[in-house]
Amino acid sequence: MRIVLLGPPGAGKGTQASRIAERFKLPHVATGEIFRANVADGTALGQVAQEYLDSGELVPDEIVIAMVLERLAEPDCAKGFVLDGFPRSGPQARALDKQLVELGTPLDAVINLEVTEQDLIRRLSGRGRDDDNEQTVRNRLAVFNRTTAPLLDYYIEHGLLYNIPAEGPIDEVTEIILSAPANAALLATGQRVTPEGVVTTVRIVLLGPPGAGKGTQAARIAERYRVPNIATGEIFKVNVAQETTLGLIALEYLDSGELVPDDVVIAMVLERLAEPDCAGGFVLDGFPRTGTQARALDKRLGELGMPLDAVINLELTEDELRRRLSESGRGVGNPAVVQTRMEIFTRTTEPLLDYYEERGMLFNVPADGEVDDVTDRILSATLEVTHRPHGNLWAGLIANGSRTRSAAAAQADGPEEERAGAG
Repeated sequence: MRIVLLGPPGAGKGTQASRIAERFKLPHVATGEIFRANVADGTALGQVAQEYLDSGELVPDEIVIAMVLERLAEPDCAKGFVLDGFPRSGPQARALDKQLVELGTPLDAVINLEVTEQDLIRRLSGRGRDDDNEQTVRNRLAVFNRTTAPLLDYYIEHGLLYNIPAEGPIDEVTEIILSAPANAALLATGQRVTPEGVVTTVRIVLLGPPGAGKGTQAARIAERYRVPNIATGEIFKVNVAQETTLGLIALEYLDSGELVPDDVVIAMVLERLAEPDCAGGFVLDGFPRTGTQARALDKRLGELGMPLDAVINLELTEDELRRRLSESGRGVGNPAVVQTRMEIFTRTTEPLLDYYEERGMLFNVPADGEVDDVTDRILSATLEVTHRPHGNLWAGLIANGSRTRSAAAAQADGPEEERAGAG
């Protein structure tokens, strides 16, 4: 039995790899240990790796690949192994497959341990390490998701990937892994599954005024459908912090006290959406904010063959927005500041709502009430997106091609409007 274990940091790969290896009396091959042993023993590969480490450089892929393949060619791996921490990229996966085929010992299965982001943050933040604060953990998970998506696709194409829910007790997760090869339901097919059925792609934009809860709901919907939550503010900060070409251009404007032009922000977002982990969908929060941005987004997604499915607009009454902003401190307790922010949002967003309404993509969701209730409203709407063929996805959800009014307005009209509609 030859198995690879994949999963994000904190998913329990090391624990489960050891258990599976012990169960079948196979070597547990951990990449980190192989690397450390080569460096400590001063092997030829270890010495080459040490040169890179001493100069502060990353050890090249081919050195790591050579170390792992050398270990797998040893006699104790002839009957099988459990490989933990490798491969981490497409080139590593292809090199591994090539070597194993040459040895006549191809992989039997690739186990992907799945844990929700919320649970991973809880697990990692609770370890007490200095580098395990929540933001650092979120950054690590974002990097993992971005780099691992192509690897998962590679193994899906080869019919080897099994997705294992890894949130329960350790013994329970072990038993699910052991049952995986005999359980067709765990075999990944490139489709995401929810309690409501198979989900193909989900490409959603979340709009709403400050205080409507866009960030919270975007993260929840993205987690539910296992697609990336793309937050414009985060993209901007990453580009600036990493001093990418676009980040450096933005810095020049910021340093001179000027607003960053629309085309720079658009380029940052479109560059992010073209990354492999967005191929199966995304939830976009904080973009677009103008008609120009919306048209640029539609053009690019059309070129990539992945048009938007829907635009969800979170609606709140002015009184509720004032209350939330004042309580959060984002209005600095000043009603005039809150009022100004709301007026600016309404003025700039109305043309955007009109743009998406004309395309039959806009759906208004009342955002008052408990967070869970709002999530359920959004999910009930997205079922229409994720469980129908593409095209006219929102028929039946948009009344007469016009934006729905807020829940408060609908209640105010009450039976009178129903009688008018019946007539």
